[in-house]
Amino acid sequence: MVAFEQIFLTLLGLYLTPFFVIVGLVIIPSVLGIRLGVRKYYLGLLLKVFEFGRQRVEIACKDHGLQSNLQPQQGESLPISQVSLIQKDSPRHFADVFKTKGDGEVEGDKSNSPQEFDLSHVCYLCKKGVEAIIDDDVTKCFSAEELGSWNLLTRTSMRYQYLSIRLTVLWSLGFLFRYFVLLPVRTFTLVVAIGYMIMSASFLGYLPESKFKAGLSRYCLLTVYTLASRAFSASLTFHNLENRAKGGGICVANHTTPVDVIFLSSDNCYAYIGQKHTGFVGFIERLMSRSGSDHIWFDRSEMRDRQKVTNRLKAHVEDATKFPMLIFPEGTCINNTSVMMFKKGSFEIGGVIYPVAMKYDPRFCDPFWNSSQDSFVRYLIKIMTSWSVVCDIWYLPPEHQKDGEDAVTFANRVKAEIASQGGLVDLLWDGQLKRMTVKSSYREKEQEEYSKLLKGD
Repeated sequence: MVAFEQIFLTLLGLYLTPFFVIVGLVIIPSVLGIRLGVRKYYLGLLLKVFEFGRQRVEIACKDHGLQSNLQPQQGESLPISQVSLIQKDSPRHFADVFKTKGDGEVEGDKSNSPQEFDLSHVCYLCKKGVEAIIDDDVTKCFSAEELGSWNLLTRTSMRYQYLSIRLTVLWSLGFLFRYFVLLPVRTFTLVVAIGYMIMSASFLGYLPESKFKAGLSRYCLLTVYTLASRAFSASLTFHNLENRAKGGGICVANHTTPVDVIFLSSDNCYAYIGQKHTGFVGFIERLMSRSGSDHIWFDRSEMRDRQKVTNRLKAHVEDATKFPMLIFPEGTCINNTSVMMFKKGSFEIGGVIYPVAMKYDPRFCDPFWNSSQDSFVRYLIKIMTSWSVVCDIWYLPPEHQKDGEDAVTFANRVKAEIASQGGLVDLLWDGQLKRMTVKSSYREKEQEEYSKLLKGD
């Protein structure tokens, strides 16, 4: 009987030890706002393991007579999907083609006279169409990145873990660590964060509106989102904190993953705008509204809500005591390589725009959520079984709409600044192309330009 009790207590101690470690190293430091520096050493160790794996892959490839295209782990490697599959000519306008004869000799200036149709014009258009089919810049933005380096995850097309026994053992150890150590720890931390949010929001809902409630609400929100970011082992680096969004303004950022909200809110408090939901998500929305934040939830099925939302946004911008409104103008997730068209709605409200650029390091995790391929639960499991989420976040200087500048031009100017700071490709395409076919207006615009050249306009 004594031996059984000893065995039971030993197993219980082994079972509870990880939870005490979580409480001591994750939860308590998050509540107190303390950084222990463990993640820095953890990421450094990962880079050494990745480099060791790369060297073993090169040795195994030589033994098998294969060619390795892996790159050394020196900074962020260029994603393979961003490398052009074919060699393209520099982009030319239709007018440049029409000014050139079939033998390549440039004609005189006949821009105001009707142009004669030539077969080379068709060849040029066909060539550009084939180039777009083979190497489509838009489709690349809606697929996971194929890295030029191996991070011991299985999202690469090459199965390097089967090249040798050492690589198989290394990958297997990483798999066991990610699924049987990181996943339980992160899941427990996320559950604690959700429970903390529910309890704090319920308590704040009974307090009257006052400065004390506002200050307590701010502290609870920052603690909740800091805990939630620890559930993803997030290593976030915030730059230019002096440009952090202030009350009453609108904060706009590029969008890669739904957890962008968690990472941004771990450093600053925001109000959110989104669609009303039912079930557990709707319950969370109602709790967030009780905590004192001025969130805006709307029902897309009612057309009148659009005007109501606009009016509430304008009232929000005019009140400097409210949290800044966080908006992702792209309206969909892009795969951390580009910034697509910003919707003009948030730039028509007026007030101050606070741009934020977010750039993830793909060596440790693929943060992109392809909603057409993975459900949200499956995506969470995928990202929580990755090594870590590493992201650089830049607060850009606040922007105001210039005199005579329309909302579309203003949105494009802010988007260009975000793309430049984050090292992203600035695209004019609508991100909704991920879910819908190309609008006929895009084709008609090219056809109209071609017909004008034939007329000599």
